[in-house]
Amino acid sequence: MTEVASFRIEEDEARKYLAGDEGVYLGGGTRELRVRTADPLFARIGEIAQELWTKRRVFFTSWQIRREYSAQECERAELFQLKIDAVFEPCGEECGTQYDESSACPVSGTGSRQASELVLNTRKIPKKKDFARSIGNEVVVTQLVADLISREGLTGVRLQPVRHTGRRKGDDHKWWQMLLTSDAVSLSAQTRAGVDPFDEDSENRYRCPFGHVAGLNLLSELWLERAEYSGSDVGRTKESFGLRKGLLRPAPALLISPRTWKLFTRAGFVGWKYEVAYLNPPR
Repeated sequence: MTEVASFRIEEDEARKYLAGDEGVYLGGGTRELRVRTADPLFARIGEIAQELWTKRRVFFTSWQIRREYSAQECERAELFQLKIDAVFEPCGEECGTQYDESSACPVSGTGSRQASELVLNTRKIPKKKDFARSIGNEVVVTQLVADLISREGLTGVRLQPVRHTGRRKGDDHKWWQMLLTSDAVSLSAQTRAGVDPFDEDSENRYRCPFGHVAGLNLLSELWLERAEYSGSDVGRTKESFGLRKGLLRPAPALLISPRTWKLFTRAGFVGWKYEVAYLNPPR
């Protein structure tokens, strides 16, 4: 597995701490730096960030970690994380979708129940994507994906049609909400969560005291408890990531079986990515 971190850094700060050939100037006073996490430069970025944090300054304004796997690693995988990178708004709550908050966690806001069909302005869903999610983490798929799920009998998921609302007619093709029905799987201790790659939130600012939210962001690959995985084709983690703020909701990580990964890959669906996930203890 190859793990590469990318950082956006204000050029004034970059010039103070980085060499001129470290990163690429994007314009607008911003430099992008991509570095393998095994590179000593990655550790140095962490040291700089921590030093500046003590002075109430930030070194990087955004970050992202990408992981790439060999064909052999994918073939050996027992499970994958499904990552949906096409995001849209407004979310269902803004469009008339009803939620029952009576069972929600008073701290993290997790556990609310969708009490109506999903109502969206489907014209706002990204075009030419087969998977998308709202800022409220409502996951929708195209008719092509829905047909494959039904045809192949994928387990752990139920499809519900999305109802359009808006002054103009909805999108040309039908959208379906992907609802998960399998038992959630707990994270193992190897899974890291926190604010950024160098801040695991030791003060637990973003963790739920009841264990519902593991942290603001997932920092590592997923490690899960093997005894809790039912073998379903589509699933989710028991713990969520993120925070409840306005319309934003914490959400679990999504899981797919090797069979599902192969079907989605061969179909050429757009709007999703994947990472290998692991079951603990290893087989």
